Amino acid sequence: DQLIYINRYNFLRDIHHSVVEEQKKRGQTNITDAIIDPTEPGFLKLQTTEGECYTSFVVVDDFPEDMEYSHIFQRAQNLNFPVELHIKAQYQSKESTLNKIALTKQRFKQTQRDMSEVEEIDDRLLSGRELLTDLNNKIRNHNTPYLKWVATFVVSGKTKKECKHRASEVIRIMKHSQIYCVRPIADQLQLFYKFLHGAPMQFEKNWVQSTTHEGFAENLFAVSSRLGSNVGFYFGRVDKFTEKVPIDQSIASSRDIVLYHPFIANEGIAGASTDSPHVNITGATGKGKSFLVKMILLYLSFLDCQVLMTDPKVEIRKWFTKAISDPDVRVKYPMFVELIRSFHYVTLDVSDKKNFGVLDPIIFLDGFEAKETAQNIIEQIYDLHGKDAVKTEVLKTLDAVIERKAKGETVGLMHVVDHLANSEDPTIKSAGELLVQMVQNSILQLVFSYGDADAINLNRKVTILEIAGLDLPNEDDDPRYYSDSDRKSLSIMIGLAKFCEKFGRRSHDDPTAIIFDEAWTLTKARGGKRLVKDMKRVGRSFKNQLYLVSQNMADSETDDDKGNFGARFAFDNDVDRPDILKTMNLPQTKQNEEMLANMVKGQALFMDFYGRVGKLSIDCLFEEWREAFKTVEKSHSARAEEELA
Repeated sequence: DQLIYINRYNFLRDIHHSVVEEQKKRGQTNITDAIIDPTEPGFLKLQTTEGECYTSFVVVDDFPEDMEYSHIFQRAQNLNFPVELHIKAQYQSKESTLNKIALTKQRFKQTQRDMSEVEEIDDRLLSGRELLTDLNNKIRNHNTPYLKWVATFVVSGKTKKECKHRASEVIRIMKHSQIYCVRPIADQLQLFYKFLHGAPMQFEKNWVQSTTHEGFAENLFAVSSRLGSNVGFYFGRVDKFTEKVPIDQSIASSRDIVLYHPFIANEGIAGASTDSPHVNITGATGKGKSFLVKMILLYLSFLDCQVLMTDPKVEIRKWFTKAISDPDVRVKYPMFVELIRSFHYVTLDVSDKKNFGVLDPIIFLDGFEAKETAQNIIEQIYDLHGKDAVKTEVLKTLDAVIERKAKGETVGLMHVVDHLANSEDPTIKSAGELLVQMVQNSILQLVFSYGDADAINLNRKVTILEIAGLDLPNEDDDPRYYSDSDRKSLSIMIGLAKFCEKFGRRSHDDPTAIIFDEAWTLTKARGGKRLVKDMKRVGRSFKNQLYLVSQNMADSETDDDKGNFGARFAFDNDVDRPDILKTMNLPQTKQNEEMLANMVKGQALFMDFYGRVGKLSIDCLFEEWREAFKTVEKSHSARAEEELA
């Protein structure tokens, strides 16, 4: 049926028809059933029982000498109207090609001799001889394949005027790249039949290109500009510009939409380059990360899964509440208001005693996991390097406390601290007393407790976990100069990351998603890289998807832990461009670095589950969502600056 339709389509092109019905046209109806009228110079008029259209063949006549970056298939995909590009090619034998090269060189030599007699020089003649010599060497000594081929664009339209306009656009746009096309007046019918599937070309003299296989490959045959999945939510459009343009213009000029479905990567999709469901989102502040993350959050809320999102900056509730407080939004979008109100916010505020110990690893973890996480937390706030006696006592005490928990006792991380503070060894006692003072009346009470804390309620569909009073250091601050407040905040992030991992491992059957913001805090913390690795390894077997949101590529992946992200969104970061290009499998060229530098807010490089990479302009279709996704409110001065730009 598909083969029938492929051939039948040549006679239908821009005529409305049923694919299913046309596939069945064999036996009782001829595949070629149509009237082809060639009487309009430069056009063919196709007529069937379903309607009529005009079509025209625009043939590629000439390329520049250097075919690098000709990319005619990619250029065809960038056109904003339907267009086909057909190529018929034939390999040439080595002997016939060398004979033709010899004859051509002899003709060039004679022409150059005649010109020298009258003291004339032709640059194209000289360059032509160099090219022939190079080609002769490649074919004779390296057996380089050589082809003859003809390429033609096929455009169509409901009217002759529309068809002519599209043909003229093809000619104009290709000319910008020194690719010269023509619309033959008298050969349209001949081209129609020559480019039917299976029709031999016989390679007349007109419009024939002769190139090596390398030159032919520069056409980018079978290369697609598609991104994303075939099904899913609308995320935006493929951006076709290399220069900096407003994002609205980029979206309006692209016809390649990008769909994205979060949970298909780990289901063994044919053609996918990975089975990892995890997603990495990176970029500098103010480039659009938060907008994308919140859009993903809302799309996830439509699916049959549980979502846990961390909000270390405690800003999501503020902007969501402000958006649904708008009277116009409540009237126009009641279902959106209902959705936002269904989100469950858990604020881990140390001023409320019921939050004491909710992130205590001794409470929600067992065995070696509890010990390792507790050790990382203690080492984050108290440097055990070079203090073997204290470190030994800490590890022994952790073992003892975890053993007590296994026997059914109610214990927590504060029991470890108290044991150290009550030691008879002055060094150990001093360390314990220091830890007691650091924990008291501080945010550390969220992770240091006596084991009597109530578990966080995570039975709601969407839970947003806020931590009030968190004072995170800047991403580029030197860890050697962290303040006590910085170290305490990072230790909280260690407990939070392990808690999220535990959330993702709750069930093998029910899908879960974790959005972990400010992931760079883990790689800056002691043992944090191991935590990132552990969070990613939950993955496929537990139907858990991790969104790791950070500023730099290095925050999410180490040399010994690669390939754990199925998809990536990389917003520009001027200090991270080499790593972005490397991770996205793009060459480190000046052109690619300029492409990153020219990305405006809301644009990112996107690597999908199939391994395809392209520039994505993120587009949110819903105005009420855009209001909720704000992170700053523009002042009158800022709006005036934009108006006068």
